[in-house]
Amino acid sequence: MENVIRYIVEMSQWKAGFLICMFSIIWPSLIIYALRRHIPHEKHKLNNEVGGFIYAVLGVAYAVILAFVVLVDYENYNKAEDIVFSEANAINNFCRDASMLDEPFKGEVLREAIIYAKLVVQDEWKIMNSGRHKEAGNGEAYTALRRLKTLVFNYSHKTEREKEFYTLLVGDFRKMRELRADRLMMSTSTLPGILYFVILVGYVLTVSYTFFFSSLSVKAQITMTSMLSMVLALVIFLIIEMDLPYSGSTAVSPESIEFVIESVTADEFEQGI
Repeated sequence: MENVIRYIVEMSQWKAGFLICMFSIIWPSLIIYALRRHIPHEKHKLNNEVGGFIYAVLGVAYAVILAFVVLVDYENYNKAEDIVFSEANAINNFCRDASMLDEPFKGEVLREAIIYAKLVVQDEWKIMNSGRHKEAGNGEAYTALRRLKTLVFNYSHKTEREKEFYTLLVGDFRKMRELRADRLMMSTSTLPGILYFVILVGYVLTVSYTFFFSSLSVKAQITMTSMLSMVLALVIFLIIEMDLPYSGSTAVSPESIEFVIESVTADEFEQGI
């Protein structure tokens, strides 16, 4: 199911939205047109009164399911954004604490930290976008992180002041590593397949139920049903777009990490002067 979701997400947003809207309009329109050719309005309209009460219950039940899924998806999307912001803060804190230590350790750690952050933006983001998050375990960013780990944990502080900042540095590094793992895990589909099954079956049933009703004007009935189908399809499209927070045109941006890179690089350049 995730492959289908990823295929839709990787399409142009306008193209995917247009195709989904066209599909949601065409299939119920054809069925209604075929039904009305074979079942006369006078006979078909007998379902309107009783069917209306049942349809109200069906519509409410499906609306509750959609609202629940949209809420969960939106919360997961916000969580993915928060992870990136927190990771950027962890990288920033790591660099600030490292800058309080003595040379040559300070220069080596800052250089490796900047290299790691740049690889996260330039390399790891592409890996997440393509859904190959497992490959990140052997990627360039992971290699840079291991080099950084070796530097940090092999360092021996010399003064009490260094000890204080070194303790903070170790905490920052562990936070960076934890947030990276969280980010990679969030790059996959966050909704279980059973929810998509319920959403899609519910969509088909909700739209198909309108086929039991009959309006005197076939064009009016096709228009009303098409509008209903398109609105529901667009909500499902919204769910799909937000389900992969690091993929597609609505992907979470690495701007916060890029800002940290620029900020730390500028500070080090000024100090070098």
